[in-house]
Amino acid sequence: MSKQFFKNLEWKVLICSLLLLAIGLFALYSATINKGLIDFTKQVRWFVVSIPVLLFFTFVDYNKILKYSGFLYLIFLGLLVGVLFTTPISGASSWYNLGEFSFQPSEIGKIFILMFIVSVIVRLQY
Repeated sequence: MSKQFFKNLEWKVLICSLLLLAIGLFALYSATINKGLIDFTKQVRWFVVSIPVLLFFTFVDYNKILKYSGFLYLIFLGLLVGVLFTTPISGASSWYNLGEFSFQPSEIGKIFILMFIVSVIVRLQY
């Protein structure tokens, strides 16, 4: 990491994001305190899991990521097809269960679709 990276880092955005995270965790804790801390601990776990993803996207050049956007888009499509064969949760077959974690591939897919569209637009401009 160079000093230039930290100089160019958008500190206000980072601080506002962390404040919003803290407010959200506090609100979730306050709203679910009578039900136990299941939802709160799930949210904290997802936050901890997302930290390496944040660091990855912060330190890796976005041009390198865009090179693989087509491959990531195909993975997303595979996840969407695979979700049709999962056990329905609340009547919807849109979740993957991985132990205590469950996630919707459509949420991850939003990022992959955006990356794929950006890569197509960049290729069309050159």
